[in-house]
Amino acid sequence: MAQESQEPMAHQVPLKYIFYIAATPGKVWEGFVSRESNRIIFSGAELQADFKPGGLLAWVGAGPDGKPMTYVPLLPQVR
Repeated sequence: MAQESQEPMAHQVPLKYIFYIAATPGKVWEGFVSRESNRIIFSGAELQADFKPGGLLAWVGAGPDGKPMTYVPLLPQVR
């Protein structure tokens, strides 16, 4: 049986994404914060956020078994 290395990769490259959205800043913001938009974009999940710098941001909704689950938790960064 092969052994897996327990050491982290020496040069992990962070993933970065750039999105180009053909809309006004107001429409983009509405897309992030409106319940209707979030249900469409995130498969029925609702946005939970406190909208404070470094605050919690998560999309929460029913999982495949119908039980609540957090799809995308974005936790405050520790500095």
